[in-house]
Amino acid sequence: VRFGCHFQNLFTGGKILLIVVFIVLGFFVMNPQNITLVPSRSDLGSMFSPGFAISLVYVFYAYSGWNSSSYIAGEILRPERNLPISLFLGAAFVSLCYCLINYIFLYTVPMSELSGQIDVGYLSAKSIFGQRGGAMMTVLICLALISSLSSLIMVGPRVTQTMSEDMKSLRFLAKRNARGAPVFAIVLQAVVAIFLTLTATFNAVLTYVGFTLALFASLTVLGVFVLRRRHPHLKRPFKTWGYPVTPAIFLLLYGWMIGYLVIERPLPSVFGLLTVASGLLLYKLLATTEPRRS
Repeated sequence: VRFGCHFQNLFTGGKILLIVVFIVLGFFVMNPQNITLVPSRSDLGSMFSPGFAISLVYVFYAYSGWNSSSYIAGEILRPERNLPISLFLGAAFVSLCYCLINYIFLYTVPMSELSGQIDVGYLSAKSIFGQRGGAMMTVLICLALISSLSSLIMVGPRVTQTMSEDMKSLRFLAKRNARGAPVFAIVLQAVVAIFLTLTATFNAVLTYVGFTLALFASLTVLGVFVLRRRHPHLKRPFKTWGYPVTPAIFLLLYGWMIGYLVIERPLPSVFGLLTVASGLLLYKLLATTEPRRS
C-alpha cells in the first residue's frame, strides 16, 4: 500500500505537469483557430439531441474517479474533514484541466480535421510540436495513463473488500496480504477486466461499463433521498452540499443520459441492467444464508 501510494503520487504529478505544459504551449501555436465558447441558438438543438446525451458517456470517463476517494474512506486520516475536501478540489481541478485541454484541441486543429477522429490528442500535439514532437507527446500521453490504471487498481478492489467483510460466504475476497493489499479482490477485478477486453469491442465495453457506472451512481445518489426520509435524525458526519437541489440535478442529468442509452444502444444497456440485477440476486441469496448477528 505504501509503495502504491508513492507510485501513484509520482505518476499523477507527472501527468499533471504534462497536461499543464501541453495547455500552455498550445496557446503559442502558429495558426490558431477562431473559436467561440458561447453556444449559438442553432447549437441548442444539438445539446438536447440523443447523440449529445450518448456522447456524455465518453465525457463521463474523463471525470471517472472523481468519487474514488470515498471508496477508501476507511483508510483516510480524518475522513470527516479530508474526504469532502478531496472530492470537491479533485472534481474542480479535473474539470479545469478537462475544459482547458479540450479548448486547446479546438484552438490548435481545424474542426474539419477533428471530425470523426479518435486520436485528437495526437493531431493537436502535431500542430503544436511538429511531426516528431507529436509522436513523442503521444507516447508520453500513453505513459500518463498509467496513473489512471494505478488509481483504479488501488480503489476498485476496496469496494469488493468492504462488501465481502459483511458477507461470510465472500470473506476470502476481503483477505489482505502482509503489506495490506486486498489480493483476491485485485485478482477478481483483473479477471473481469480481461474478460471484457477479450469478449467485446472497445466501443461496446465503453457503453456497457458507462451505462452500468451511471446507473450505480444514480442509485447511490437516490439513496441519499431514501436515507434522509427513513432516518431523518441519523447522525451525519458528511453533509450533502446544496441538498436537495444538487442531487436532484444530478439524477435529472444522469436519467436523461441513461434514457437515451437504453433507446439508442439497447444491447449494451440490457447487459448493464442484467449485471445490476444479477448482483442484486446474488446479494439476496447470500444475505438469506448469512447467520443473523445478535
